Amino acid sequence: MVQPATSGKLGRTRGSAWGWRGLASMAWVVCALAPGGLTLAASGRGTPSVHASQFADLRHGDRVSAGSSATHRRSRQAGRGTWSCVLLSNMTLAEGVWWTKQNCTGTVPEALDPHVGPIIVNIGHAALSTTSASVANPPMIRPGVARTPIGLAKLHDIAANTSVEVPGFKPLIGVNGGYFFEVNREDFIDDVCFGKFRKAALEPASMTDPNAGIGDSLTIINGTYASSNCDKIGNSKPVAAVLDSPPRFVKLGRGERLPSSVRWAIGAGPNLVSFNDTTGQSYIDVEGDNVNIVEHSSNTAIALRGDEFMLVTFDGSDLCPNADPTCGINSRQFAGFLLDHVGADTAMEMDQGGSTVMWVNGQPGTVPGEPGVVSNPGRGERLLFNGIFIGIGE
Repeated sequence: MVQPATSGKLGRTRGSAWGWRGLASMAWVVCALAPGGLTLAASGRGTPSVHASQFADLRHGDRVSAGSSATHRRSRQAGRGTWSCVLLSNMTLAEGVWWTKQNCTGTVPEALDPHVGPIIVNIGHAALSTTSASVANPPMIRPGVARTPIGLAKLHDIAANTSVEVPGFKPLIGVNGGYFFEVNREDFIDDVCFGKFRKAALEPASMTDPNAGIGDSLTIINGTYASSNCDKIGNSKPVAAVLDSPPRFVKLGRGERLPSSVRWAIGAGPNLVSFNDTTGQSYIDVEGDNVNIVEHSSNTAIALRGDEFMLVTFDGSDLCPNADPTCGINSRQFAGFLLDHVGADTAMEMDQGGSTVMWVNGQPGTVPGEPGVVSNPGRGERLLFNGIFIGIGE
């Protein structure tokens, strides 16, 4: 999700001036919807060709050998991308929960802009193999939503509310969630759900109208829908993270919901990495008409690697120049990083641009007045509709 303001940049934003990026966004949707039109389809490439000796714990370090991270890894095809990441910080927050900050440089041959970095990456980790049988407070993954009169809040406030709304859950790490209608902006243009207007966004979430409510992507809190996937142009291939055990990513259609048995979930998209059951390999899999696929900005994703769940952010802003590899990343570059460096089995993208933020409980934060924000929020932490959190049971 990006902000336009006076920049003339549309990408999920606001502003009465669409500018050249706004026109490019519209062209992207037109091409994606046209018969035989543009699609970023699966390449079938990518694997952990890792150059990260200073970041060994991400893949093979003490936490893995101690059993607090994934012991099972799926196979991957020979990767073409190369990455070099320097570990800047590494902090354990609870048994099976830790946060790392890296400075990364890499290449993604499958992307139109193959070079990335140097750029700051934050990753929150949860080893879901750490169960109640092994520790008193095992890791959990839960969504949270803003419970304010306006329906939007900063991520650290959503975290505080989630600890109350979800009994027995203490959030430790969080990132922004899915797409939403910015009801606090009179000039907002929703380019993920083209044709969704303010009147619908101000209605309460409805099981009969997928466009009602602030959220453009689904959120399920303890079996109740707090928001739905809209059925408008721009959201033809949403993805949902089902957070019931075991967590998984599910591709959905425009306006589609999950089975009624699902208790916890959060949606966004596009998809980034998929696993082929026939070949036993993971691969880059980016497709759809979401304009954020081509948006070069700060970015957020969530990923699974074996039984390890990860929250990932790339620093930048919603004003990153396309030619600047040190500011932001697009969807295909993100997919390459997650597959080739992180070794993700599956992954999906969340909202991005000005919405991208990572919060870590107890950290002083990078911006005064925004406690716990460890990522660089560009022009400041945006008000959000929802978020996704790694925490522990209490």
